[in-house]
Amino acid sequence: MSLRDIERESIRGFLEDHANAGTFSGQLVLDYGAGKSPYRALIKDGGGDYLSYDSPEYGGYVGDGGSDVDLGYVESHSFDVIVTTQTWQYMGDPLNEMRFLRSRLHEWGVLLATVPGCWPWIEKDDLWRFTLSGVERLLKNAGFSRVSAQERAHVNFEGERWPIGWQATARP
Repeated sequence: MSLRDIERESIRGFLEDHANAGTFSGQLVLDYGAGKSPYRALIKDGGGDYLSYDSPEYGGYVGDGGSDVDLGYVESHSFDVIVTTQTWQYMGDPLNEMRFLRSRLHEWGVLLATVPGCWPWIEKDDLWRFTLSGVERLLKNAGFSRVSAQERAHVNFEGERWPIGWQATARP
């Protein structure tokens, strides 16, 4: 199994756990930086009202222009759940982006995020890597008061454990 396969499987597992726990049920869910919306069916099957947002101007863009909403819609609406998977590494200012997403959540809302750990550099728009402590601090500094972050997946290489990435659940 390749690193990319392990990554995809771990992200899907994180979101499936939330779907099974009812996190999406009856909720307005924004997939921010959705790309090709690979988690649309999972979130909809979990009872969520799914909306995707992505933009060709966004670093790392891999979408097909098929976003459900534009940035104006995101800026003028609040959401129950915001999902952002593997996008932080492309954000020019991740702290301000997380502050923005925090401002778009209802007071009872939840942010579900996955971020890369020790991945190698991928392309020119790939700007950041994060530690577990960095994920927690960034979310708290963005105004989230209840943050739970943990390793999402890892590989063992030459006797060392290498985290592939992190997953975080954050609430206002």
